[in-house]
Amino acid sequence: MILILLIILTIVIYKIVSIKKAHKDLYAKLCNIAGYENVKTISKNKAFDYEMQYNNKIYLIKLIYHPSCAEINVNSKDYWQINRGVVSSRKDGEQMKGVYDLINYNLRENNYPKNTVKLYVIYPDSAGLLKVINECEMKFISPSTDIYGTKINRFKDLEENIDLL
Repeated sequence: MILILLIILTIVIYKIVSIKKAHKDLYAKLCNIAGYENVKTISKNKAFDYEMQYNNKIYLIKLIYHPSCAEINVNSKDYWQINRGVVSSRKDGEQMKGVYDLINYNLRENNYPKNTVKLYVIYPDSAGLLKVINECEMKFISPSTDIYGTKINRFKDLEENIDLL
């Protein structure tokens, strides 16, 4: 019984430490891009984690911790799916949590300018980023692809793609 509790506790602690490391890495990368004075950590708003000012734009950034590096499908505004392996059907995939608040975040009501970029950063990576167009068609998501008013980018590609967002 104690062994089972220790295993569960170890798994929980590992996940917490991994998420903190992901936030630390993302914060460092954002500061490298825009400078420390232009990056704010947001703790009171669950829609996004960071606010960054860069090239006369404001970026509202949400970290998506995705340790399995599986494929991510954006099926609709309210349904994102994680597919592991060769699974590609909606019924077999797993719904991704924590992505809906930023997509639905109202910039006007919260006094952000119209050119504010809502950005998801996938950490550490994903096997593929796909947007479902219809039942028979999908397309790969590039940094410039509009995903219901937001953008998606992999952590490792953030610095090279920041001007494309």
